[in-house]
Amino acid sequence: MNLKNVYFVIGTSYAGKSTIVKNLAKKHNGIALEENYHDEKLPELDSKVFPGLTYTRDLQDWHEFIRRTPEEYVTWLNNTKKECEIVELQILEELLAKPENQEKKIFVDTNISIETLHKISDTKHVLVLLSDPEISIHRFFDRPDPEKQFLYQLMLEEPDPQAALDNYREILTRICSKECYDELENSGFPVIYRDENRTQEETVRLAEEILGITESKRFKESRGRFCDTEPAKELSQCFVKGQEMIVELEIGRKRSLHAAGWTFKGENITMIEKIKQFLNLGKNDDQTKKEDRAKESIRDKVAGLSLEMEKNRYNGKQLLEEWIAADKTGKVIVVNEIEVEGYEEHLEEMFQSFWSNISMIDNEVQQFCKDSWEKSGEDAKNYVVDLNWIALDADGVEMGYWGRNVNIELRAKYNYQNEQWAREEIVFQ
Repeated sequence: MNLKNVYFVIGTSYAGKSTIVKNLAKKHNGIALEENYHDEKLPELDSKVFPGLTYTRDLQDWHEFIRRTPEEYVTWLNNTKKECEIVELQILEELLAKPENQEKKIFVDTNISIETLHKISDTKHVLVLLSDPEISIHRFFDRPDPEKQFLYQLMLEEPDPQAALDNYREILTRICSKECYDELENSGFPVIYRDENRTQEETVRLAEEILGITESKRFKESRGRFCDTEPAKELSQCFVKGQEMIVELEIGRKRSLHAAGWTFKGENITMIEKIKQFLNLGKNDDQTKKEDRAKESIRDKVAGLSLEMEKNRYNGKQLLEEWIAADKTGKVIVVNEIEVEGYEEHLEEMFQSFWSNISMIDNEVQQFCKDSWEKSGEDAKNYVVDLNWIALDADGVEMGYWGRNVNIELRAKYNYQNEQWAREEIVFQ
């Protein structure tokens, strides 16, 4: 199996493994094998061969899962990781056998052991992400994903909820121990430590530098062609008072500039003229002055660093069609890179209505972000978020948004009643 284009990510919880895998795959037009990607094989596994992986599949009473002692849990987890390794390598082999995938970069959030990774890969294809073990222990139930909240509710149902919680904290203490941390840190593979002040984009660039990942030949050629054009040369002159403007241009994709209610889309010449207008370059005397905040915003945050207010960015009709056609047998259903959890058949009508109204709902979230930014006086990039996951329940949906530029999370809760969607709350975490 040729793994020259496969990059593995291992590490602790809350270190950002899922995020880096998604972001790298998106940037390099690659394939993301995210956390627990082996679950796709779960229905077909033989419980005699894979007792650890099939334990939860065949479990009749989930209270048994949380009642296990720390020793029992750790033993099960260690054995299950070995089974995961077998299944994950099988999935990789099947993926690489397809001609259309052989030249694509594949980014894997993996359970494969350090020992095996040293045998099948090298230090330019394996990355370790680490966070403080105390975060994993004390913030485990802070995550909004349905699986963790499900476990939390099970503990609250126990005769002694506090004892159940204490037992699970002890489990987390053992699986997030200093010994486990040290093993990863001293694995021989490069390490990136969690830093709340580092943006996702900065983390991606750091990972690329460590792993030696370069831009595709096609992207380089397209960027080179653009840099030789008159618009690019003219744009290079738009550096005012040492304030650098960054305009990211990718092949096949148009970027937008958003500042103070202006939305600029279209060809490069038009974009440059708008920038120059805000910078007072080539501005006629009879042109009206822009508001001070607008000018400051564009000067300091040109080209994607001011708040993006993209109205109607989701096509409800198209997403509804994708949803209807999607395979709904797994725990997580992915539609247009949005993860959906908690789906049950009796929620189908409600969720179809959600897709039909997603633009209206998302517009309210975007407006909330804009309002929050205007009140804060902070950098606008801290308030740009993208929809990442949706959790369903009988009353409606909870949506999870992740920061596009910084490590933030926003949750939006909407209730469904009398065939109408109503906002319950929108809050930054």
